[in-house]
Amino acid sequence: MDIRGRNGAASLRKWQAEHPEGNRLTHGQTSRHFRKRYSDARTVEGKALKGALDALSDDLGGDLGAGQLLILSRVREKLITLSCIGEWIDRQPSVLTEQGELLPVLKSSYLGYSEALRRDLEWLYSMASRRPSKVPDLESYLRAKKVDGGNGE
Repeated sequence: MDIRGRNGAASLRKWQAEHPEGNRLTHGQTSRHFRKRYSDARTVEGKALKGALDALSDDLGGDLGAGQLLILSRVREKLITLSCIGEWIDRQPSVLTEQGELLPVLKSSYLGYSEALRRDLEWLYSMASRRPSKVPDLESYLRAKKVDGGNGE
């Protein structure tokens, strides 16, 4: 085992000794700190995410259906994940291998999340264009019929 492996194992043992309640070590999108950064509208990340979701909601007409809200919550998760991957990319000296190909980790995660986000956005906009017009309630319908004189027009 190289020095990094020994140091990592030692750090894990130290953490486990300090946290006897169990192995609840989390990282990435599941960590409390990471989620807080994007949930808190006071942080730069939180403001950017809220702005993007608000703009998307406005584009869709503001009054979203249940299906659109569900997809929008998935869009939020994907945006957070893609932002995290983007931050990781910014810290890398290169995202290409010596052969000029994209790093394997990016092929499986970044491209997959990007494609999933594209599909979700496509669905959101297609649902907005197919949304039925509001049907008047019975009282409004009958009132309109009386105004028309009840001739069926």
